[in-house]
Parts: sequence; structure tokens; C-alpha cells
Amino acid sequence: RADWHLLFNNAHQYNVEGSQIYEDTVYLQEVFDRELYSLSTEHNLPGHELLPGEFLSQLTPCTDS
Repeated sequence: RADWHLLFNNAHQYNVEGSQIYEDTVYLQEVFDRELYSLSTEHNLPGHELLPGEFLSQLTPCTDS
């Protein structure tokens, strides 16, 4: 997912807002996220809603007892 979002973000950054490429990537990102979420929940895959960097912030730190 993170690789695809990098591709979409690059397309947004390096193309003029409102251009065909920019608008197409906005649409493709929406479709990608919706389909990924649908497939992930349908197959009960964990962590589908988190990007790799976000996963680490969800962990509880270990403490020595």
C-alpha cells in the first residue's frame, strides 16, 4: 500500500492540479483504497487500514518488570 501511495503522491506533486494525470491519480487512489479495504476485510486480513509506518505507532512499548 505504501508503494502505491508514493506513486500517487508523486503524480500529485509533479503534475499540475486539474491536469488529466493529476485527476486520474486522484480517482485511482480512491479506487485502490476502497478495493484494498474491501478485499482486506472480506478475507479478514489484519492491519489493512494502516500504512507500515503507522503500524509502529500502534504498538505498546515493552517494559521490564
